[in-house]
Amino acid sequence: MIRTTLRGAYLKWMPKVFRKNLLLLKSDHLIKLKYDILLYYKKENNPDIEKRSVLEFLKKQSAAVVFPYEFINEYTPEKIDVFKDPENEFSYVIHKGKKLYFKKSWNEHRIKTYYISLLIEQDYRSPHTYKTNEINLKNDGTICDVGAAEGIFSLELVDKAKNLHLVEIDEEWIEALKHTFSPWMNKVAIHRKYITDHVDEFSTTIDVFFKGQQIDLLKADIEGEEVKMLEGSVEMLQAKKIKKLIICTYHKSEDFLNVKRILENNSYEIYPSNGVMIYIYDEKIGPPYFRTALIRTYK
Repeated sequence: MIRTTLRGAYLKWMPKVFRKNLLLLKSDHLIKLKYDILLYYKKENNPDIEKRSVLEFLKKQSAAVVFPYEFINEYTPEKIDVFKDPENEFSYVIHKGKKLYFKKSWNEHRIKTYYISLLIEQDYRSPHTYKTNEINLKNDGTICDVGAAEGIFSLELVDKAKNLHLVEIDEEWIEALKHTFSPWMNKVAIHRKYITDHVDEFSTTIDVFFKGQQIDLLKADIEGEEVKMLEGSVEMLQAKKIKKLIICTYHKSEDFLNVKRILENNSYEIYPSNGVMIYIYDEKIGPPYFRTALIRTYK
């Protein structure tokens, strides 16, 4: 096991939506959360094999972690090379043969720890990995990436996409996305919009934005706004104009059931991701503590 400070550990293990100011997190809260979880499941006479494995891992940690699995210890920032683009002064790493750019304000250390967290998040053993064999697209598909952030998910699929829509509200990420996807701007569009359940100056819905079109793959990771996004997608869902979906379901305790309800009410067969996450950034986190990271659908 890699030994590091608690602060360093959370930088390394944290997926993108959890990258908030760590100074706002107190280590005593995370230590208490660990023991609350262990005590809660101690009262459960026979937790299933998955939970037993997670609990055994958690016992060895100094505090609660987002991904309670041994594989996270295989990743270290020291192995990551960060490069500076002399043409635009943005930093990047090489991800599967392509340049992945980061926020211009970030230093090398922050980029390394962030990129490691992406690799952990998207490891095939992670409960948060977006891609499965069923998700892989055939050529010439239309992809909509809502909450694109740095764009690692879409970067892996860009060669197969006919049209790629990146939706992001953070201006710094938008600037980085422009550099990452500059070789493919003939088929990539970057939109600074909130995707939700209503339309106004800053927001729109999937039904309005993609009216008359088909989406072959819709991925949404938008910090608890996924249910509202689906409520603004009902026309396309009912018409089966969205073929495959990857929807995050862990930001709020009720997200999984609400996302499941909307998709099943529109005749989608759902496939929850394997494993569990501990969303340590939910101030209201409580029993049963473990959450399902994603729901996928395949049409």
